[in-house]
Amino acid sequence: MAHRSLLARPISSEDDGVDPLRLGSRRVRRTMADALERFGPWLAVEGPRELSLLVGHLYPQLAPDLLEQCLARCQETAIWSCRPHISRAGFQRLAQSLQSTCFISQAAPYEDCVAPWAQAPL
Repeated sequence: MAHRSLLARPISSEDDGVDPLRLGSRRVRRTMADALERFGPWLAVEGPRELSLLVGHLYPQLAPDLLEQCLARCQETAIWSCRPHISRAGFQRLAQSLQSTCFISQAAPYEDCVAPWAQAPL
């Protein structure tokens, strides 16, 4: 399967045999940003079907075709981002959505929720 080649590559470019999740926060953030940057092109090529085959075991309560439809909808609406930055406008849209469904009662400030390294450049 095509997804194996994506997963077989090391997450960190510094393949020193150390678990990147146990290292300092700067390296963890860079590792996550690198993984997200690789995910976008992979998803563009492989698509929601391949992604559903890859993650289906994590959602045993969903029929495979329903999971694929959900992932396709997420891709079509650009609900996830493969960029390591969170825009102020995107944050505000999310906050408005969460407030409109009463999931949150009020929005927190962007600066309180988004780490400085993830804040989109002005």
